[in-house]
Amino acid sequence: MCKFFCPRLGLSRGMFLCVVFATVMVCRTAAAESFAGVDDKWRRYESPHFELFSQNADGDSRALLRHLEVLSAFFLDLLKLEERQPLEVTIYYFSRHTTFSAYKSAELSKNREIAAYYLSRPDRAVIAMSSEYGDAEARRIVSHEYVHHLFRITEEKPPVWFNEGMAELFSTIEVGSTTLTIGLPIAGHVFRLQQENLLPLEALFAVDPRSAIYTTGEHTGLFYSESWGLLHYLNFGVSDIPADRLSRFLSYTQAFGAQADPAAFREAFNQSFGMDYRQMTKRLDNYFRGGKYFGRRAPLPKTEPPASYPARSVSRDEIRERLGDLALRVNRSPQGKYALIEAVRKNPVNVRVIEALGTAALVEGEPEAAASAGTR
Repeated sequence: MCKFFCPRLGLSRGMFLCVVFATVMVCRTAAAESFAGVDDKWRRYESPHFELFSQNADGDSRALLRHLEVLSAFFLDLLKLEERQPLEVTIYYFSRHTTFSAYKSAELSKNREIAAYYLSRPDRAVIAMSSEYGDAEARRIVSHEYVHHLFRITEEKPPVWFNEGMAELFSTIEVGSTTLTIGLPIAGHVFRLQQENLLPLEALFAVDPRSAIYTTGEHTGLFYSESWGLLHYLNFGVSDIPADRLSRFLSYTQAFGAQADPAAFREAFNQSFGMDYRQMTKRLDNYFRGGKYFGRRAPLPKTEPPASYPARSVSRDEIRERLGDLALRVNRSPQGKYALIEAVRKNPVNVRVIEALGTAALVEGEPEAAASAGTR
């Protein structure tokens, strides 16, 4: 039985109800703070191609943005590509791995060591990463995924081997004060290429997004390694293949995959390099087992100096909204959806939140809800 008078505290019925009401309000506030990482330590940075929410030091935050801006400029210039379908990118840069892990998908959560991921939706792409164990591996993952992003926004649809190989090649890019270095070796790939039998080049070139080799096959790791190794050899390990022939083949590769006409692709390969698949495989095997991988330095492309990126503090309300958005995108979080709906109720013209809710509805297969997301 509930008593409305507490002699020990000397509370009347009315006072007791006030205490109960206050307790309920505190509990509701605590429940609303259900998103990991909501605190006063976040800052928002903005560079020409990125929005960054960071819990890390100012210098580290600006260095991350500079790295990605340089990667973007160098990649687009090298391949002579232009943005045709720009897509905004938001980065969440967590200082604690446990907080970052709260925003990993169920699939990614199976591997605790994963320190970064990329997710693309129609309204924007997001990158989330943790700095707790150092930035090297997280930056490599982000750089790899960002190359895929650049292919998408330039409306390029390269073959899978070229897409993954280029992403791996650029994943180890190092940005210095006046130069950058590209082509540094990836230990895991080097080891695999030295220990395992190579995939036939015809099989490598024929892989598409549905191929077992690319998805669940036993050669998934080897496919990535050999795609990287082939491009590394062609770009950094060859002295007797003219640059114009390499450029011609890579252009052909981007324009025509091997799936549609394997015979025509094989002939283009032969004409470009003056050798067939068997001869190239022999060269690759010697190159991989030789164990000498040299990168290349290049002048930095022109980008805005990192000191010029605007920065400001982020309120708890704002970061709660942003993290709710992230939770909804990654895990279809009901709490995230509720947080965004509440944000729209407070501000019916919050375009960013409306777009996020509309995107969530599309992902969930609710086109009518997507169309009316801003009218609730």
